[in-house]
Amino acid sequence: MTKEQIEEIFESNDFWNTVQLNETLIKAFEEGLWDNFNWVFVTKGTEQNLQKKFDYLNQQEFLQNHSNWSYYRLNLNESKSKVHMMGGIQIDDLYGNLVNTDADLKILLKNGRDTPFNTSKRETDNFENLYFADDMNHIVSILNWYSSLDEDDLNEILTTMTTSIGDEF
Repeated sequence: MTKEQIEEIFESNDFWNTVQLNETLIKAFEEGLWDNFNWVFVTKGTEQNLQKKFDYLNQQEFLQNHSNWSYYRLNLNESKSKVHMMGGIQIDDLYGNLVNTDADLKILLKNGRDTPFNTSKRETDNFENLYFADDMNHIVSILNWYSSLDEDDLNEILTTMTTSIGDEF
């Protein structure tokens, strides 16, 4: 597929009519995980795609009932590294979006498969704050663990973290 064909798919109503929020994540949110964090959706796309994402999120009942979230738009040629994430957790399914950001903890969602876009490109990219998550259950486990830490535990983990690329929670 060409880049243009992919963009066309992500801009189509047919695509957005099939998208559903992940039930595992929504259940965890309803059980209190949502309240443990300030949620910022940082996303890249074409102008039309970004608007459709925003409209989709605004139509979701769970998000309509919670005001503690925001939405940050980036054009396709912009890097997520321009978004200040220090002190936060970044979750992404594209390895390249995690490489140069300042998030304290980074989670790569692999969705149960290895692909060129969710795999380290070089061993020199090895950074100590990346966890691979096979699925949303893994992400929920990592977030629950992280939110259970007190400030002293969190500071110790963040200053002594020794995970390597590919470590799983």
